[in-house]
This record gives sequence, structure tokens and C-alpha cells, in this order.
Amino acid sequence: MPQILQNAACFEIVVPPGMNKLPLEQVNLNGKLIGSVYLFSSTEDVLMFSPSGSTQVTPLGETGQYGIFLSLTDVDNQEFIRNFSSGNFTVYSEMDHFLPYSINRKIDWAKSHLTTVVSDDATPLSLLMYVLYGDEEVVNVSAQKTVSKTVELIVNEDIQDFCLNDYFPELTDKRLTGISTAGRCPGYFDLTGNENRLENVPAHFFEIKSFKSFQFAPMKIDLKQSWYRHRSFSHEPFSLTLSFLP
Repeated sequence: MPQILQNAACFEIVVPPGMNKLPLEQVNLNGKLIGSVYLFSSTEDVLMFSPSGSTQVTPLGETGQYGIFLSLTDVDNQEFIRNFSSGNFTVYSEMDHFLPYSINRKIDWAKSHLTTVVSDDATPLSLLMYVLYGDEEVVNVSAQKTVSKTVELIVNEDIQDFCLNDYFPELTDKRLTGISTAGRCPGYFDLTGNENRLENVPAHFFEIKSFKSFQFAPMKIDLKQSWYRHRSFSHEPFSLTLSFLP
């Protein structure tokens, strides 16, 4: 069963060497019903920069010995997740070895944290953390149409942003139901809707074809405020397909 994205917030997390307890109070989602929390990692074959700039996302599988553990406390002061290993909730840029799970609680972020253990001689880890949230019951939508376009990347430019309105102006006022790409798409989709926000979600989330795949609830987006952000050394053009309600 696919995981339905209503809203996704992206946070950049820097993990210093040594043993640390990193508070999560910067997650400004108090009062929101949280679906799940995932880390995103590059891999040796698909190295990626962060969506906000030229910082390279750490490929966790190649960093040697480390430990990252998530602990969450809800608004009723119950620590219901304690030392949840990152190996369970890390989505890698070309694999689906993570564990889908559902929180379905409101979190006290000031009392929640990451516990990290990194070799003292290592460089700081640069991670992306995605918090999925939403308060509405999602209705599965099967009836849809698609529009496909090929995005031509600029040669020798590792960091490129493409406004979706430049490619899909015909979808203004349409309710989108999905995104898919032909081939590997090493970047992020930043979608701003009337009532929804998917902030710099890795394109790989929408490439996963197993039961762990991600889909998003039907949402009307502002095409002029929605982007594909290319953040990789790969400059191969790719085909992008958007699904929408007729």
C-alpha cells in the first residue's frame, strides 16, 4: 500500500563527530498530526547535493562506523519511539531498503531528539530529514490523465532549478495526483499547493515501484511556485510525467 503524502517538510541536519544528542526543536510542526519521519541519503552511484545549495548529502552507506537513532515524545509526554535505528527509516537515492511505518500522533519536538555516534576523526555528516504530516482522510484516486515532457538539462551545470509552469502551463487549475520520471532523476520536487506543501521531496520517492512507494493526495499546486531542483553530477535529459484529474 503506497504511502500518501499530504505534506512533507524538509530539514537539513548536520551531525558532528563524536557522541551527540541532537534536539529536534527546529521542527516547527507542533500541533500537526505526524505520519512518519525519514532520512534521505546519497549513495556511491547517485551522489546528490542538498536542495538548498551545494552541500553534498552524505552517502551513509559509505561513511564507515556510525550510529543514528531517533527518539520521539508525543504531546502526552510519552516517549513512544526510543532509539529507532536509522537503518530502518533511511531512504537511499537508488534503493528501497527502508521500513514503511506510521506514527499518527502529534509530537512534542522540544522533547524529541536524534542520538548520534560518529567516529571522532570523521567529517560532519550532512543529512536530509523529511517529516510527513497531514490531518485529512485521503481518498484513493484512480481516474487520471497524464502529460509527459522531456526536461533538457543544461550541460555542465550541477545545480539547476526548473519551474514547472515553464513545462506544464496547461495544468494550471488542475488537481495533480502523481509524478513519475523515466530513468533515474537525481533531484527534488518542491511543490506549493493551496492547502498542501511538499518541500523538496526527492524524485526517488516517486521512482520506487514496490509496496513502499510514495504517492501524494490530489492537490492543486501553484505551478509558478513549484519546482524541480536538479542536484547531481548527472546531466542526462529525463522525461517527466505529471498525472492529474480530468
